[in-house]
Amino acid sequence: MGKTIELQSSGISKYSLPQNQPELAIGQTYLWLVSIKYPQGDLIEAAEFRVIQTPSTLSSRLSTTKDGLGKVELYAETGLWYNALEEALKFAEDKKQGKVFSNLLQDLAKSEEPDATQKLTDVERQETKKRIGNLRQIAINQP
Repeated sequence: MGKTIELQSSGISKYSLPQNQPELAIGQTYLWLVSIKYPQGDLIEAAEFRVIQTPSTLSSRLSTTKDGLGKVELYAETGLWYNALEEALKFAEDKKQGKVFSNLLQDLAKSEEPDATQKLTDVERQETKKRIGNLRQIAINQP
């Protein structure tokens, strides 16, 4: 079951499920699809993600971290990129937003790079290369 949602803003947007919808279930895998309209053509990306329980060690470290940038780093170190981006969105009114997002997206792009031992098909390698390029392009264009 899919649902189309149009966001009428530029830049990075946050979307939360309506309160009358069930929450995403821990252990389940979901698919999201994003289409961004550009004059030169649409950029379409799809990815699967799996909802996980926040590790207890991370929860305790987050509870003792008062600095928002520190929380962004903790999420990113753990590989919880959606959480890291959500935390970074809290800096929307702060001039640090562009730098925080740019660094975070560059780190995410680096983490996506396949290592030499990964056996990828040519199609998978091209898709990965495209995704990394898109992340780097977004990082470069942050205000």
